[in-house]
Order: sequence, then structure tokens, then C-alpha cells
Amino acid sequence: MITLQEYWEDLVENVQLDYSSKLIPPTSAFFERATNTLAQVGDLDKEVYTGFSSDFAFNGFAFRSESGTLQLVSVVYSPDKQKGLHKLEIESVFKRLEKLITFISKKKYQDNSIEETSEFYDCCSEIYNLIYKEEIKECQFILLTDSSLPKSMYHIESKNVGELKYSYSVYDIIISIRYIKTEINMHLLY
Repeated sequence: MITLQEYWEDLVENVQLDYSSKLIPPTSAFFERATNTLAQVGDLDKEVYTGFSSDFAFNGFAFRSESGTLQLVSVVYSPDKQKGLHKLEIESVFKRLEKLITFISKKKYQDNSIEETSEFYDCCSEIYNLIYKEEIKECQFILLTDSSLPKSMYHIESKNVGELKYSYSVYDIIISIRYIKTEINMHLLY
């Protein structure tokens, strides 16, 4: 049985290999690994768009058309040391993602400060189209982290903002281990 520390060290090593071979930042490599795992187990739509903005703690999004759920993803990755996150840090990430919805719905991304050829601009444009067409019924804000968190941090109450439901999901390294076990067990069944 692998320990949490061993799993974390293996994760950091694999992210570093992805970073070296794909020439992408470690946070992006972690984002790819984590979103692929979530998509495989069905917690995230399989089509994930990437676009980074530190101002909004945004790394990408997916859209579940069948339920009208916009899934905004943020990553907190700290490969230098395994550390925990404080509740205030998690709340700050979610507040910044919430502000992104307002920013996009008011078309502020079209000002001159954001390069029109950037992935972030593309993401904003895609999300705006979903908002404009009134296809979004729920915004699910997702935090992916290599930290280990107490179970009390996993559940954050959802709320309604206007016509939209805002829900919050935290996926830490402990949940990642559970998903890996589930994935292994699923492969053993076939």
C-alpha cells in the first residue's frame, strides 16, 4: 500500500516529466493530469478548455451540456513541499472564480488588456456565448490541489446567484488516491 507521501512524490515526479517533455509549466502539467483523471471517472466533462489567468485563479473550464453545468477549474499546485491550504485560501480562489463570471458576462475581457489570441480570451469568449445563449444553469467551481486537506474542507454550501446555482468542489491529493484506486479496480473488472 502506497503512503500519501510516496504518492505525492510520485505525482510531483510525473508532473516534472510532463513539464520537461511537453515544455509546459508544472501547474499546466498538473492541470492536465488532474482533469484527465476527473474526466475518466465522470466528475468533469471530457472536453476541457485551458486558459490561464492569475487574476481570476482560472486554469480552464468544461461544459456539461446535458445539465447546463459550467465547470470552472482552478489549480493550487505546490511541488516544492506538500502543504495544506487554509479555508481562507480556498474561499479566495472561489471568490475569484465567481468574479470571473461577472467579468465575462459584462464582456470586460474584450478590453485591450487581454490579448485576443490568448487561450484565456478564447475561454472567456466561449463562456460568454454560453451565458448569452442562456445555456448555463449551474456554475461548478472546482479547485484541484496537490495538498492534503481535512474532510471538513471538501464540502462548501452551494448558493443561488440570480438564476444560477453556484456549487463548489475541492479535489485534493487524498481524493486523487481514491480515484486512482477506483480506476485500477475498474481496469481489473475488464
